[in-house]
Amino acid sequence: MRQLIQVGVLGAALAFSLVGTYLVYFDDSEGVVADSDGVAVYVATPEQLKKVTFEAEDEKIVIERMNDGSDYLMVSVTKTREVMPPPPEPVSDSDGTDDTDNLAAPPEPPEPELVESTERFVGNDQAEELWADFGPFRADRSLEGNPSDIEFGFDAPYATLSVDRTTGPVEVVFGAPTYGERARYVKSGEKIFLVKKRDITRIQSTEKLMERDLHPYEPAGVDRIVVKTATATRTLVHKNPDDRVKAYWADAGSEDTRDDVVSGWLPTLLGLRARGYVDEAPADLTEVLTATLTGDQGDATITVLSDGAESPTWYARTSHNRGTVELTPSQAEELTADLEAVMSPQAPE
Repeated sequence: MRQLIQVGVLGAALAFSLVGTYLVYFDDSEGVVADSDGVAVYVATPEQLKKVTFEAEDEKIVIERMNDGSDYLMVSVTKTREVMPPPPEPVSDSDGTDDTDNLAAPPEPPEPELVESTERFVGNDQAEELWADFGPFRADRSLEGNPSDIEFGFDAPYATLSVDRTTGPVEVVFGAPTYGERARYVKSGEKIFLVKKRDITRIQSTEKLMERDLHPYEPAGVDRIVVKTATATRTLVHKNPDDRVKAYWADAGSEDTRDDVVSGWLPTLLGLRARGYVDEAPADLTEVLTATLTGDQGDATITVLSDGAESPTWYARTSHNRGTVELTPSQAEELTADLEAVMSPQAPE
């Protein structure tokens, strides 16, 4: 009986200890939580943001608001990696014979070289959502303490976040992770905060921020498309676009007659996606077609190009992406396979 009592007492003590540890670890008395969305690290609105720079040891991410008649985000990602150069050739001390005994001592292996690569691309809807989250950047909670304390890790920062605002710049420093690395300490000025790991991961997941669509329209939002090749031009109109059952594409000269070839081909054109962005496209590309889309968001132009190789690399120059992108080969090949039939209007029934 006494053993059962002892087990019960020890069990209760263990449970109390676990609960106490949880309350201490997650106690909000260290700081003030503003609301369910967290506490603002600095004061800003999305409209006040001009540029955001996140810089860690081996990468630099820059998101900047641009305008060329319409607002868009330009994202720049610079990554640094170590590359090992090829080892030097052994030097022989002989007179040109194959006597291996006369080979000099092998040279020291070369030091790795740091190589930078930069990719620039237009930001998509997820980039816009992330941009809004910088106005302001929110932490999980604020903490009490001295930023110079070694436990916070600000003496050897993990990363810095520099925010250019119309009201002036502000810098946020990311320090050491918490136990279990579920969060990280950050500071702005003399204030210390706690930020969840997933909030930092969102910034560094840059592959999710790339705009891969080649135009801004939903399929039903395109009213007219002019397709030009080196030998022909066709103007195609979208009939009944708001009715998925009755919708079809037709030649502008016979709008009441469905063009089955065009109606089957245009979803491929409208569904083209960017595989990646190209800083400097090859100079000798061949233009395959140019499509001008007109719809509920104005005009957008897509020019499809090829390098003409046996297994060609396909590109597109678009107004939406503000430059040249590389296309997925399978999509481009499907698009061009039926191009000749598309450019030859069907005879009306």
